[in-house]
Amino acid sequence: MGMGTMSDYQALAEKALRDEPLTRAECLHVLGTPDERLLELLDAGFAVRERYFGRKVRLQMLQNSKSGACQEDCHYCSQSAVSTADIERYGLVPLEQMVDGAFLAYNAARLREGCRLFVERMLEPDVTVGLTLSGALTPAGLGRSCLIPLLKNGFVDWMV
Repeated sequence: MGMGTMSDYQALAEKALRDEPLTRAECLHVLGTPDERLLELLDAGFAVRERYFGRKVRLQMLQNSKSGACQEDCHYCSQSAVSTADIERYGLVPLEQMVDGAFLAYNAARLREGCRLFVERMLEPDVTVGLTLSGALTPAGLGRSCLIPLLKNGFVDWMV
């Protein structure tokens, strides 16, 4: 397989789909993908992702309540007090900051649900999309700055 040809990423994806392990050289080739070929790599990787995970997207958020100050001595973990990893270290964050982080995570989940609904239902032909301001996107903190472009670009047909 000639590295740099138009089909090299597709060939690697097909190899992975046959459950054949990639060689070290092939892995290094993928890791060294130049920016101008990133879309080719993503396209090839999508076939593998779709086979094993479908078109599901999962967003997750992790918020540390303290960083680099854990009393456990798990030597593999960068959060351990004994770790020498180059991370930001801080003590217990204020309760208000933890609550704000929880709301951000909640809103991210609502946004994920909205994206899924958009892809699975709203993009179907002959669908009329309506939103209510009190229940659509405002709980996620998305107001006029998000809603007006949706209307102007034809993604939403009406709003109450």
